[in-house]
Amino acid sequence: MSIIKLNNITHIYNNNDVVSEKALNNINLELEKGKIYMISGPSGSGKSTLLNIVGGILIPTSGSVVIGETEIKDLTEKEMCRIRLEKLGYIYQSFNLLPFLTVEENIFLPLRFRKENLNLYLDRYNELLTELGISNKKQSYINELSGGEQQRVAIARCLLSSPNVILADEPTGNLDSENSNNFMKLLTELCKTQGVTVVMVTHENELLRYADSVIKIKDGKIQD
Repeated sequence: MSIIKLNNITHIYNNNDVVSEKALNNINLELEKGKIYMISGPSGSGKSTLLNIVGGILIPTSGSVVIGETEIKDLTEKEMCRIRLEKLGYIYQSFNLLPFLTVEENIFLPLRFRKENLNLYLDRYNELLTELGISNKKQSYINELSGGEQQRVAIARCLLSSPNVILADEPTGNLDSENSNNFMKLLTELCKTQGVTVVMVTHENELLRYADSVIKIKDGKIQD
C-alpha cells in the first residue's frame, strides 16, 4: 500500500539567479506503508534534497508529491503544517531542540501543539527514555547534554508523536554502535507493529541491513 508517491521530481537550486544546480533529475518513487527505506550515495548527490521533498519541507521545481491521496502542491501552508504535525516525524542532524526547555518539555512539545492529553503518553514516554538510555536526563536542559544524548532526545520526541512516516537525516551520526542498533531495532518494531514508514538518509553501510529497500542516488538520479 503506497503512502507517498513522487512523480517526475526535478529540483534546481538557483544561486543569485546566475548559477543553477540541478539537485534532482526526474525522480520517480513510490513508498509503501510499514517499510524502511534507506537513501544512500556520495555527498552532494541529492539525498537530503530528496528527503526534504518527501516531507514537504521543500517544494520541487517540477513534478508532484502525493501523501496518501493528497497532492501537496495544492495545499495552503497551514494545511501542509497540519500534515507535518499529525502525520510526519522528523529527525535531523541539527536536532532542532529548544535549549531553554528541559528534555521532557522538548519531547512533549509536538503533542502540546496537537493539544493531546499528555497523560496518555506517559507510559510510552518512560519506555522510550529507558530504551534510549536517557531516563535520568528528564529534567536536564539541552546544553547540559552531550551530542549523542541530544540526538536521542530528538529521536524520542519523534517516536512519541507516533507519526505515520518518519523522515531521518543521518539520525545515528552522533550515536555509538550499540545505540545505533538499538535505534534501528525500535524503528523496525514500529514498522512491524504500527505500519510506520521510515525514510532515512545514511552514510553508514552497516545499517543498510535494516532496510527493506535501499535507494541509491548519484548525481541527482536514482541508480538501478
